[in-house]
Amino acid sequence: MKAITVWERFYPDTNTWQFNHIADNHTELGAPIAVSDIQKAAWKNETWRAHHAHLVGNVVKGYHT
Repeated sequence: MKAITVWERFYPDTNTWQFNHIADNHTELGAPIAVSDIQKAAWKNETWRAHHAHLVGNVVKGYHT
């Protein structure tokens, strides 16, 4: 079992949160860390929320949309 953070991004046009990606380990950060210039540009000034979960094999446990 591996600790992960499930990141959701807020879309104000539809007033919805949508799954974006998972990252290794649990974090208390308010936003994910971009690893490329493309991500930095796309994620600038966005609103994020994190959910702590676990990866068991290839299945995410502890996160429900």
